Amino acid sequence: MSIKRLIFHIVGWISILLFCLGILFFYNISNGFRDYKSFCSNYIEPLEQYHQKNGTYPPSLENFKTSSYDFRYNYEKCGYEREKNSFSFFFSDGFMGVIGYSSKKSKWWYD
Repeated sequence: MSIKRLIFHIVGWISILLFCLGILFFYNISNGFRDYKSFCSNYIEPLEQYHQKNGTYPPSLENFKTSSYDFRYNYEKCGYEREKNSFSFFFSDGFMGVIGYSSKKSKWWYD
């Protein structure tokens, strides 16, 4: 095998390794390529409708179906917490920090 061919193979394998490490890195910082903000946003309207009908928020999201069901998402990861007249979400966004939603302010926040 010639030197040029050997160098070509080494550079090729190093490139493949760096590509795989890049995918792993972005997988970790993006929470597994998941967008929990969009997923959990699907619960806001049903929760508000439940509150209007029952005068309180439900104890969990377990009985709510969302239109964007995906096997990669889990409703428990939305970090749903209820109070008497409000609810909130909070969850990790990979290495980027924490994202949350407050129904009192109808706003998403980042930390």
